[in-house]
Amino acid sequence: MAQKNNPVFHGLVLAGGESRRMGKDKALLTIQGKSWLEYSCDRLVQSGCEHVYVSRNQGDGIADLIPNKGPVGGVYSVLHYICEHEIELDWLTVIPVDMPLLTVDAIRHLHQTVEQTGKSAFYSDSLFPFSIRVNTDLREKTSLAVNGDKTNSIRYLLKQCGAAEIASTTNMQLTNVNTPEEWSRVAHNNFI
Repeated sequence: MAQKNNPVFHGLVLAGGESRRMGKDKALLTIQGKSWLEYSCDRLVQSGCEHVYVSRNQGDGIADLIPNKGPVGGVYSVLHYICEHEIELDWLTVIPVDMPLLTVDAIRHLHQTVEQTGKSAFYSDSLFPFSIRVNTDLREKTSLAVNGDKTNSIRYLLKQCGAAEIASTTNMQLTNVNTPEEWSRVAHNNFI
């Protein structure tokens, strides 16, 4: 673990979904001249993450170790990678690739909250983004979340980690964009 005075944040972009409702790979759609994947990675770096991982079954991403487990499967696979490579960090901040309105300030606010409270946290309006403390218990809890019949969810994982809900400044930042209609609405209303 890193020193308590200077916590180390790493980021994770979940980009392993099938994008069925969008009809094309959301990670490759563009925003401000960048793919959603690049844009999401940039947001995490700008918010203070020292390193960013990508959960993705294509390209240079970290592939799911257990197929078809959704976001919790991506978190599990990245934590396995972190443990295997003996990477030291205190917090893992997780965002989905399909949240293009998420701001750097919203991620920084999440970081400030977990630093002040010492607890994992997420916004009350959405399970994403969240910052989760990386410790010896986390891998076990993630394993239970990904291998259980009824527990295969981020909500279950956050509950098991005692994550705190924090109020968000605006709901729009926490909007997932899953369909062409939603993307059109966001782009048309000049939210981006």
